[in-house]
Amino acid sequence: MESKESGDRVRAEHKERREAKKAQAIEEVPEPEELEELETVELDEADIAMLAEIVALFQDNPIRVEGPDEPANLREALESPHAKEWQAAYNDEFKSIKDMEVYELIPRSEVPKGQKVM
Repeated sequence: MESKESGDRVRAEHKERREAKKAQAIEEVPEPEELEELETVELDEADIAMLAEIVALFQDNPIRVEGPDEPANLREALESPHAKEWQAAYNDEFKSIKDMEVYELIPRSEVPKGQKVM
């Protein structure tokens, strides 16, 4: 059971760090008077109607963000002609996730069957 206790300890430490970062982020939120004034745009009824149609369209028909030629997974990306660029992007994303500690380490034995791990 030592590995479970170790995993619990690691999770607790990460949770404490996340909570501390959240508290710090809340403290750093500027007061409304410190924010730059935003430019306002006057909208008429036609503009509002058009925006409502656009919102309704995207709610019913979500758009695909990636292009048709983008790889579906890391293996495809690393086998593509742009493998170096995909590897660099993957490394940047992984570093960002690690630096921001937006993950939780858990023992592999606690991963539910059929779930993928990163």
